[in-house]
Amino acid sequence: MNAFPVLVRSLTLIVVITLGLELQRYKIRIGFILKFIALFVNLFIRKNEK
Repeated sequence: MNAFPVLVRSLTLIVVITLGLELQRYKIRIGFILKFIALFVNLFIRKNEK
């Protein structure tokens, strides 16, 4: 009976680690998207000012 909670703990740890890595990748993607949006907005504002 002691093996079951150990399996559950290891599985939950694996799930948490994989979710954390996916969230980090997602955050990095969001950061890149925000940088691109900021660049486009800056270019658009500069074009409108001219």
